[in-house]
Amino acid sequence: MHIYSTNLTANRNLTLSLFSVENGSIFRVVRLDAGAFTLTVKSQSGTTLKVLSASQWADFLFDGNFWLLEAFGTYSAGAAVAVSSAAIAFTDGDTSRRVTITDASVSPTSEILLNVRRPDTDEASDRGYIYLANVVKRAAGSFDVVISSLGWGFDDPAGVPPNETFSSNTFLAKLCRRSLESPAATSLQKSAEGVSQQTRSTCRGESVVSPLGRGTYSISDEGSYFKATNPAPSTGIAHALQGAFSDTTNVLFVLRNTDGEGAKRLYLDYVKLLYVSASPTAATAIEAAVKIDNTNRYSSGGTAITPSTPTWTPPRRRFRC
Repeated sequence: MHIYSTNLTANRNLTLSLFSVENGSIFRVVRLDAGAFTLTVKSQSGTTLKVLSASQWADFLFDGNFWLLEAFGTYSAGAAVAVSSAAIAFTDGDTSRRVTITDASVSPTSEILLNVRRPDTDEASDRGYIYLANVVKRAAGSFDVVISSLGWGFDDPAGVPPNETFSSNTFLAKLCRRSLESPAATSLQKSAEGVSQQTRSTCRGESVVSPLGRGTYSISDEGSYFKATNPAPSTGIAHALQGAFSDTTNVLFVLRNTDGEGAKRLYLDYVKLLYVSASPTAATAIEAAVKIDNTNRYSSGGTAITPSTPTWTPPRRRFRC
């Protein structure tokens, strides 16, 4: 987990490395700051996975080939996260103890992140104590935590118990996890060979199996099928005819995918044209061609038609506070 607790002074990038990452690993990025700048999380190839503003978080899953956006959300009201500290002494020979920490910001439903900071110690005199802390009770104005001490090799240091006082730092925030709204919680990523590497699942953990071909019920239900229609079908959109073929001049329409490499792909299902006025009397034939290009050929003019999914699903939350 990577936590940003200091306001960003400029727009920043965070690149997720592939070095020594195991399949199924989840990495969380949290912004506790209230700055106006953005944090862009990218894969090692440079693909943008998520742009985080202040008081937002995101989880990223490594599927063995790619980092994928798994979930994301915001802290309620974008409020600053409460931070408090307490001194805890391990000076009486104990290696485990339960303590009550008083904090006016704590409530019975608080999300509590707790870390431990040992006193500054020289390497020569450091016995390598490791402290594990678990919150076991929350109440209005306080919470209980069990802290255990382990040795360097995770052994019991009862023979030489710690004799030091360390700081316990508490972070409080009400975490509203708002995940991907689509019933299909994850998106497909393609390898260089074009093989699907990520298994899709619904918000209930069910595997998604979509039939190939013209059947559109399943992809409509998951929110992956879109239709674009002239909002006023009885009013035609004028088009200048041309006598000689050109794939860059006087085109009828342009369908453009603005996502980057390795992201969403678009597949044209059908095109239906309706004449709303008389055909040109001098024309003896009308021909059309579909061209695929890797650059944006649109310059100006025309009528923008906004696509929409034919299936409406009420907003849902996969997680609740």
